[in-house]
Amino acid sequence: MNYIPHYTKKKEILNRKEFYLEQFIRSNADEDKLVEAAEEVRDARIRVLNAKKSTIPPVGDDELYAEIDAKIEKASKVTVNDILEEFGC
Repeated sequence: MNYIPHYTKKKEILNRKEFYLEQFIRSNADEDKLVEAAEEVRDARIRVLNAKKSTIPPVGDDELYAEIDAKIEKASKVTVNDILEEFGC
């Protein structure tokens, strides 16, 4: 039996990181804490995409691989300020 990756936990972690960032923004946390939380959100988003990519069978759809790779590339280029703006900070 082959191992089939499951990325639900990565999604849950991403949701938790986004929740913490929202809480830090609402509580007017210091800039260092906001920057760290935004970086964690960015990293968690990349991990979700990597986990999703790992669910594609090895003989899978090359277009889907390319699509996810493009999303990973885009997510890696997102700045902390972009994430903070996205969350209304």
